[in-house]
Amino acid sequence: MVTTGPAIAKPFIRGLGYNRVVTINDGMRQEGQQWGDEHGLEVDEYSVQKIEILRGPASLMYGSDAIGGVINILTNTPIANNTIQANVQSTVNANNRMFGQYANVAGNVNGFNWNAYGSIKTAGDYRNKYDGNVLNSRFNEKNFGGYIGINKRWGFSHLIFSHFDQHMGMVEGERNEAGQFLYEDALPSNSIIKGRTPLDPNQRVQHAKLALDNSFSLANGGRITALIGFQRNQRREFGHDHEEEHHDEHEHEDHDHEEESGAPSAYFDLKTINYSIAYHIPEWNNWKSSFGVNGMGQQNQNKAAEAIIPDYSLFDGVYMVLLPKPGIKQQ
Repeated sequence: MVTTGPAIAKPFIRGLGYNRVVTINDGMRQEGQQWGDEHGLEVDEYSVQKIEILRGPASLMYGSDAIGGVINILTNTPIANNTIQANVQSTVNANNRMFGQYANVAGNVNGFNWNAYGSIKTAGDYRNKYDGNVLNSRFNEKNFGGYIGINKRWGFSHLIFSHFDQHMGMVEGERNEAGQFLYEDALPSNSIIKGRTPLDPNQRVQHAKLALDNSFSLANGGRITALIGFQRNQRREFGHDHEEEHHDEHEHEDHDHEEESGAPSAYFDLKTINYSIAYHIPEWNNWKSSFGVNGMGQQNQNKAAEAIIPDYSLFDGVYMVLLPKPGIKQQ
């Protein structure tokens, strides 16, 4: 992982990251402005039950973006049949006074299974030996998600949902001659230093997902898997100053929009539809193979005056994937 601040971490495989590593979350490819430095994966870390790393030929089925590899994150794993269980977890970090709470309840009754979870985090500024409190390194998180589905001898069908909501400050590092952090050109008061609400500039990242994941067993020992999902990533930045000079004909209109109370200076709105269908051939001579198609349709919009990347529409597909891999031969 490469970290660029509290609650911000990017996965790297073989020295490659960002758009060269694909993250799969509960069967669906995670799409959330992963080119940027200023935010991490929009996945609730408390909810993760299992992580798999795919490299080499196994990553071919996810397209050229997976040149580094694939990280497969599982947050919803069915529990034993006729069981209901609940978990509560709490985390404390002394350095930045972080408190984190997580709870979930899951059940499996005659094949009908479900999971529901929720978590919150709140943190102040972290400290180091050079600066003391690093002003505006604070953050807050509120997340929830889960699934509902059925598991039978013919396979399974799961409806998966999640919502990630993170609000964090952005450290600018403005200091006086003595090296002390400044806020609005003055030394911050003690109440500001001890606060947990992000100051300007700050950003809010929200990520919502809904997916239907299916697997159907066939009489010949093979199976068909099919997934369709929708996700929306919204990233808003507040409190940035803009250049006074604009060179398009809508200069005045954009300036008026920026001055609206509470309006973000940058707003990326990314919508993605994911699809995947594959036929998994019955195991033959200790080899497993599958073929099918997967990909996504995507639309990115800028809804504020500042635009780091342009609006775009994209359709991506990986066709006729053949992935042989040796099975484990029993002695």
